[in-house]
Order: sequence, then structure tokens, then C-alpha cells
Amino acid sequence: MTRSLKWFLLALFVLAPSSASAQKECSAQEIQQMLESGMTTSRVNEICGLAPNQPRDYKFTIQADKAWQTADIKVEKGDSVTVTYESGTWTTFVGGLLLPATPRFKPTDYPPTGTNPRTSDYRLGSSTTLGSVLVKVDSNATFWEAVTEGKEGGSFTPKDTGKLQFRMNDSAPDDNEGSVVVKITVKPGK
Repeated sequence: MTRSLKWFLLALFVLAPSSASAQKECSAQEIQQMLESGMTTSRVNEICGLAPNQPRDYKFTIQADKAWQTADIKVEKGDSVTVTYESGTWTTFVGGLLLPATPRFKPTDYPPTGTNPRTSDYRLGSSTTLGSVLVKVDSNATFWEAVTEGKEGGSFTPKDTGKLQFRMNDSAPDDNEGSVVVKITVKPGK
């Protein structure tokens, strides 16, 4: 299907009157396109015949050597977002031991900053774990530690509307290696 035909069909559903005949089964990609176009979650649910609070599942690959990476996943203020480690390994420096995103060390395992350039504290928050998965909404400075030691996932409620961003918890990602895949489940808020 050509891109212009997809947008034409999308426009038909957007402009269609609210009725059961306007409902269709929508793919995750179609749902995301509708949300990105500014359509409300309730309107998308109506068009696609979804229950009002039906969760949407996504997967995203996070590169260890990149800073904040924007996923094509829009969330709204009040949604419930669950991030779970799926697969992959990464390390905080090239040639280091490749670990899953649930490292076996704690923030307290590091010596004081400045004592060794290889083990100095590069965490993006004093109570977080180096090498964990961080997530935030768009350019909001507040982030949440999603996957860390002993915890392969967890949930949070965004305080803003926007796209999710992910990164490895390391303030100097240039020398990192590997990637991990996370599963994101978004349950629309009320």
C-alpha cells in the first residue's frame, strides 16, 4: 500500500462519523500514526474498536553508545507505562564485560569520583545504577530508572504528554558497546 493511500484511508477514518460501522482492526503502527497526528486516545479507541483502557505493546532497541533516543511511542499524561527488559547485552566501555540491562553491581560498588578514570561515577543520578535503562518523556528533565539490578522492569505514570526517550545510564556513552531490547506496555489513563 502506498504512503498516500495509507494517509487517505487514515483520513477517512478520522473524518468518519462516530458509529460502529467506522470501527476497524488497527495495527500498532496505525494506532501510533493516529496518535502522532494529534488524535486523542479516546478517538483512536473509537475508530479501532478498542476498549477504552486496552493496553498497547511496543518494542524498542536502545543503543548503549547513544545519549537519549526517542522511540516512536507517544504517551499521554496519566497513562500507565510499563518497561520490561526483553533481550540483549551492553557494557559501559568497549571491551568490558557485556551484561544484560540488569547489572549485578550497585551504585555503592564504585570508588569516589576521580580516583580511577575507568571506574569514576558516570551515573545520571546519585541513587541510580550505572548501566541501567533510563526512560523519560520528551525533553522533560525528570527521568525514571526502568530496568536495574534485581528488577527487570517496572511501571510509572507520565506527568507529561509526549514521546518516550530511552538511554543507558552512563553520562559518557561514547565508549559503550551493545544494545538491549525493551518491551513497553502503555495502558491509557482514564
